[in-house]
Amino acid sequence: MGLGQPKGNRFCPQAKGVNWLGNGFQAVFFGIGRTARPHRGADIDHHFAPFGVLVFHGFENGQMGLASRVGGFMEEERSPLRLHNIEFVDIHCHILPGLDDGPSHWQESLRMAQIAVAEGVTTVVATPHQLGNYPHNTVSRIRGRWEEFCSRLASEGIPLRVELGADIRLEPELPEKIANGEVLPIGDHGRYVLVELPSDSCCAVENLLKKLRRIGVTPILTHPERSVVVARNQKFLRQWVAGGGLIQITGGSLTGSFGLVVQSAAERLLGEGLVHLVASDAHGATRRRPLWRRVYERLAELGGPDWADRLCRENPARVLAGQQVLEVPPISIGFFPKLFAMFSRKAG
Repeated sequence: MGLGQPKGNRFCPQAKGVNWLGNGFQAVFFGIGRTARPHRGADIDHHFAPFGVLVFHGFENGQMGLASRVGGFMEEERSPLRLHNIEFVDIHCHILPGLDDGPSHWQESLRMAQIAVAEGVTTVVATPHQLGNYPHNTVSRIRGRWEEFCSRLASEGIPLRVELGADIRLEPELPEKIANGEVLPIGDHGRYVLVELPSDSCCAVENLLKKLRRIGVTPILTHPERSVVVARNQKFLRQWVAGGGLIQITGGSLTGSFGLVVQSAAERLLGEGLVHLVASDAHGATRRRPLWRRVYERLAELGGPDWADRLCRENPARVLAGQQVLEVPPISIGFFPKLFAMFSRKAG
């Protein structure tokens, strides 16, 4: 399958009723549902297309909660994926202990590394939070923790390459802080930085993007799909990309880890051609783990293996090497993401 060639979504649900319940609602749909794995972590050569009744519970503050499916399952054939050949590069992972809301001790960090390797990851960029609520995370403090982690990985014989970076809170003084070496770019070349928006809001970024371009730095906006305010502001995201910024979404957003509204937002951004990279944004060994195989499978279902490779391997590797990323063409996303987007706008 060629790059960006969509793999058709075979569903056309018919809404039969919506019941509003206080601050949220319960929506009941009858019809054929999106193709999905029968349960988390399944490793089979077929997938199931659920049909019957879909019940969505707990739409609150723009976040869709649990989805339950009632009805039969229809088994379909699926082309085998090249998972055994994929070497993932994870450019956003909170794997260093005791620095932020990631792991609290070395044992958990090492366990995260083992999980990543088992999932096919060869390289991770350690990206603790900087600025915002983490003023104590100085470059020297993070670098010291990274050096010790690399030593412990070698002692344990865990074959994972770990590079240094940070998940930086976006603020007006960021270009000056980069120039002064107060925050960490990805890798040694200094061409790319991971940034997250403050307070779940869309701030004015045009002048900031111009300043970053002048010093040769490209910002990568992390997980906008997980912010209800940002994800539905297509104008802001298009301006971000037009101004030279890149967008990275979280892998778990595509597999339902953050709810169906977040999943639909992620797929909608992919459908718009606004996403350049996928990363785990992992935070632990038991929660928000560095899982990649199901993410890759979902991406391959949406746009084909070559398209998934570009998001999970090629462009992350280019960022790590300081090279220009490749274009990721838009895909057809079908009906569900558009439907959930409509509900999200009404909730906002």
